[in-house]
Amino acid sequence: MLGQIGRRSRTALTVAAACAAACGISRRHDVAPTFDAGGAPSGGTGGSPSGNAGRPPSTSTADPLTLVEYCLAEAELYCSRAERCCGAQGYSVIAAPCYEERRQRCIEMKEPPGFDPLAAGECIQKLSASWKSCSQRADDPLARDTSAACARAFPKELGALGEACGADGCKQEADRTVFCDNRSDGVGTFRCIAGGKPSGAGEACGVETRCGDALVCIDAACAPRLEDGAECGRPEHCASGYCCPAYECPSGSTCLAEGVPFDGHSDCARLATLPLAIRTGHADGTTVVGVDGSSVYFNEGLALMRADLDGSHLTTFATIPAPDDHARFYPVALAFDAQSVYFVNREALGRVDRATGLAQVISLKEGNPS
Repeated sequence: MLGQIGRRSRTALTVAAACAAACGISRRHDVAPTFDAGGAPSGGTGGSPSGNAGRPPSTSTADPLTLVEYCLAEAELYCSRAERCCGAQGYSVIAAPCYEERRQRCIEMKEPPGFDPLAAGECIQKLSASWKSCSQRADDPLARDTSAACARAFPKELGALGEACGADGCKQEADRTVFCDNRSDGVGTFRCIAGGKPSGAGEACGVETRCGDALVCIDAACAPRLEDGAECGRPEHCASGYCCPAYECPSGSTCLAEGVPFDGHSDCARLATLPLAIRTGHADGTTVVGVDGSSVYFNEGLALMRADLDGSHLTTFATIPAPDDHARFYPVALAFDAQSVYFVNREALGRVDRATGLAQVISLKEGNPS
């Protein structure tokens, strides 16, 4: 699909895949998108030392990618996986609106400091293999390699010892814990300060003292990650990377052997509710994109275009009647049934007969649809 998209205009690019989610992007993910089971781990004050300094040169064979190229490729991989994996769980997810949402939210980000184009290419290369499965264990070598590549592409914003805390916390020292002191310094700046040495198994842990490598902090004491089937409270406590919640697992909250399922972040339920009409603004005269079970529809001004879901067989489906007071008030919503495609513009509700392509205004009242 990406090859087809690259040969179209910017409007057709939006439509050819017409569909995304995080990029599920939170404050932290203004810096790096969410990668679910295969991507960069979250965190801040704990764990091993982070950052780009001193890492060995990459031996990747992947091509470097710009942020936009990365976003297009990641959105296509993610939404193809969503359609397949959510369908296996009984959710009806269409890749097209997923793609458009995820792609748009991602490319609206400013390129983060330290963005690594070569690592971005390697991240996509590994995601294409990692995301073939609908679940993934955190201790799987491919998952670890994928996570590491994606983390290099979007380095975390970490403060150094004695400096202001970064958006993602503090960079760890090899021989001590560095944590963000939220008591501030009296002028509103939170700083990274030194805590205790990394704790071993059975020793106390917390905000000011992290656990050593391969250990996690469970009930204020460092311990190995929990084996499959063990009772758990947090996903990072499990060797598999997934603590199945009690409402899903009859035996209670337990570490699931299969690892993190695609719906581990409840994305299937959300993606299944994405509207099949996506308002896209007034750029280039395209104000609306809609998807039904077999086709993508969008407007170029007052021309309603139709294409197959992969962007092929692009044709002019109908010409929408112009509002009386302004010929450039283009449609802002589309809806579908078996016989018609419905549109709304500034002053009218109308429909286009699927069989004939004839457009008809069916409601008009005082400049606003009724």
